[in-house]
Amino acid sequence: MGSGSVEALISGIMAARSIINGENYNDLVKPLRDHIENICAFRDVLDVLDNKVWINSLER
Repeated sequence: MGSGSVEALISGIMAARSIINGENYNDLVKPLRDHIENICAFRDVLDVLDNKVWINSLER
């Protein structure tokens, strides 16, 4: 599965739970949303690194 596929499946399951059980969708997906925000913040850090940083880290 590609990037975000698992999160999309979980979101769909939470939507079904919300509809079937009458639970609040926003409350159900809050942990998932927090997880995605953490991944995005981590990715933002990685995006500013260039090849020199990666090469230097591998040479240690």
